[in-house]
Amino acid sequence: MGSAAEFPALLAGVRILDFTHALAGPFSTQMLADLGAEVIKVEPPTGDKTREIPPHFIGGTSLYFHAINRNKRSVALDLKSEEGQRALRELVPTADVAMMNFSPGVADRLGLAHSQLSQLNPMIVTCTLSSFGPHATEDIRGTDLVAQAMAGAMSITGYADAAPARAGVPTADLTGGFYTTIAVLAGLQYRRAQGRGIALDTSLFHAQLSLLNYMGAYAAHTGEPIQRLGSGYPATVPAQAFATSDDRWLVIDAGFDHHFCALCVALERPDLAAAPAYRDRASRLTAKTELIAALQAAFATRPRDEWVRRLHEHGVPAAPVNDTLEALYAPVAVEGGLAPMEVAGQTVRVLRTPIWADGTNAHPMVEPEGIGQSNAVLLGGLSHHGEERDRAGASSR
Repeated sequence: MGSAAEFPALLAGVRILDFTHALAGPFSTQMLADLGAEVIKVEPPTGDKTREIPPHFIGGTSLYFHAINRNKRSVALDLKSEEGQRALRELVPTADVAMMNFSPGVADRLGLAHSQLSQLNPMIVTCTLSSFGPHATEDIRGTDLVAQAMAGAMSITGYADAAPARAGVPTADLTGGFYTTIAVLAGLQYRRAQGRGIALDTSLFHAQLSLLNYMGAYAAHTGEPIQRLGSGYPATVPAQAFATSDDRWLVIDAGFDHHFCALCVALERPDLAAAPAYRDRASRLTAKTELIAALQAAFATRPRDEWVRRLHEHGVPAAPVNDTLEALYAPVAVEGGLAPMEVAGQTVRVLRTPIWADGTNAHPMVEPEGIGQSNAVLLGGLSHHGEERDRAGASSR
C-alpha cells in the first residue's frame, strides 16, 4: 500500500503530554503522533474509560480505543496523589506541549492549568479542548450530540418532514480534534518564534458552529434559519441524491450551467437543457420542484453503477452513495485508507491519517500501549532529548 518510501517523522523532537480522553482529544493527539511527535498518554491508574467501550474488543481492550490511540506511549498517574504530582513535575519540564479536555475546574485542581505548568516549563504550549470555550457561562455537559444540536447542525440535517438528525459521523468531536491539532501546530511555531509558551483553547461547540460557514452567513444576513433539505443545498439545483432502478442511490452536483448541460446529455434529455425554465442557475432554483421530478423519473430507469459510469464519461460531478464497506474498499481508498495494525497478536484494520509526505502516507502503525506501560521508562528523570526518547522515536517507525 502506498510508496515504498519511509514516512518522514515531521514532528520528530516534539514531546506531547496527552491528558485527553473520549474522542476529540485522542483523535487530535493520534494525528500528531502519526506525524512523528512523541505522545505520552497520561491515564489514571484504571485507564482511559474508552478502553472499555463495547461492542468490539481486541486483546481485552476496546477497538474504539485502538482506533484513536496508536503510536502513543502510556503513563498511568493518580494526579490526585502526591506521588502523581511528583511524577507530573518530573514530566512537564521535558515536554513541549500539554493537551487536555477536562470539565471546567478540573485542570486547576490537578495542577494542569497553563499558569501552573508554565511555572515548571515557561516554554510549554498548552491546549485545552472544552465543550463551550474558555469563557462559557453555562454549566452544561457537552458531548458531540449536544454540540451538534446547540450549534444548529441538527436543525439543517435530514428531511423537512422528519425529525432533526445528527450527522452520521461525530462532526463536533472530529472537527474539534482538527482545530486542536491546528492550534497545537500554530502554538509550536509561536513558541519557536517568540521563545515562550502560550495557552490555547478550542471548543466542541464552536468547532461545530464554524461548519455552518456560508450558511451561517446566509442566516445572519436574511434573519431566517436554514431549512432541512435532505441531501440538497440551499441554492444549488440540481445537487442531491437520486434513487435508481436497482433501489440504490447516487448523487449529482450539477449546479453550474456547463455541468447541467452535460447532465442533460448523459440523461439523453436535451429538452431539459433547452427549456427556458432551466436556462441558468437562478432559473433552476425557482423551478426546482419540476426539475427534480423530471430527474427522479430519468434516474429510475437504469441501475446505479451504469448511471455513475455515464455521468463520469460526460464530466458530471457524481458518485454512488456508498455504504461504509463500499467506501472503505473503494478503489480510491486503497492508498491512504485502511491500514493493518498488529494488536495483541491479531491484525486489525484502522484508518490512516490522510496526509502524504514525500509521496507516502504509510506513517507508523504501532498499537496502543497497555495502561502505564511506559511508567518505568519515562518516570526516571528522563531528559528532553535523552537516549530513551530517541529509542521511542525509532521504535515507532
